[in-house]
Amino acid sequence: MLILQPGVMAFYSAELHAGEHKHSAVQVVWPVAAGGWQLDQTDASPSEQPMLIASGVRHELRAKQCWVILLERHSRAGRAATKLLGDHTAFALQEAPLEQAMIVQNPAHMLGALAGLLGVSAQAFNPQPDDVRLRRLVAQLDQCFVQGCVKPEQWRAGEIAADLGLSESRFLHLFRQHMEIPWRPYLLWRRLLCACNGLRTGKSATAAALDAGFSDSAHLSRTFRAYFGMSVREALTMAK
Repeated sequence: MLILQPGVMAFYSAELHAGEHKHSAVQVVWPVAAGGWQLDQTDASPSEQPMLIASGVRHELRAKQCWVILLERHSRAGRAATKLLGDHTAFALQEAPLEQAMIVQNPAHMLGALAGLLGVSAQAFNPQPDDVRLRRLVAQLDQCFVQGCVKPEQWRAGEIAADLGLSESRFLHLFRQHMEIPWRPYLLWRRLLCACNGLRTGKSATAAALDAGFSDSAHLSRTFRAYFGMSVREALTMAK
């Protein structure tokens, strides 16, 4: 079970052992009932409380019956999580585990609960811009999933701004205001999504990477792992 959209990647795992790794995204580990997690190699009993892990922190994770959520650190949700972390690299939150039946059957409930925990609206995970120009832009980007990925050089901020009748600085401000994530990381997440979609539809790793604007499959693999701490293939396996 996998949720992958601009700014958030989330998956449920009955049992997970992730060896030592780090990633750009801010991480949330949230057990469902009877679940728990441990960081690194410790003899401590598994914790049943939700946990935040800061961006770029090297760690090892063992978890059972948990949701693992990775947030773009520049998004509204990622910034809220980073604010909660303060000077900590990781800490447990005093919240009860999620109800297992509800959370496994309804991932939207999990994201709603997480939004409440972070102090943001649920829309932070799936923003819908009020500005008609931005709605048209997002609709054009969505066509990548239907008609094939549009090369990222066609999505330069200055050129988009000109098409929308805006200055580049005004466009970047407007986009961040409405989409709750800056344009450049948003576009990178979209490119990673396009590459994943290409692999799902049977393209080779090289073709999927080139279509999404990566120099080769190794470049795609490095970028994906840097953001999420796992390979593209591992993520697609969880989506099945």
